[in-house]
Amino acid sequence: MAFSVAIPPTQKMYIANMEEKMQDAEFMEDIFTILRPGVEYDNVKAYEFIKTELIEKLK
Repeated sequence: MAFSVAIPPTQKMYIANMEEKMQDAEFMEDIFTILRPGVEYDNVKAYEFIKTELIEKLK
């Protein structure tokens, strides 16, 4: 599989990047511009799900 970078990001790098983004108000709010009114969405729950189900399984 060809990658667009020489060294693909590691699990630790993904987590560090997401932890930083979770502190950014603009990042945390931009999803609401594409969701229909009334759609319930929680960034923290979504991140925890992705972190445990995907990112933590990376090697």
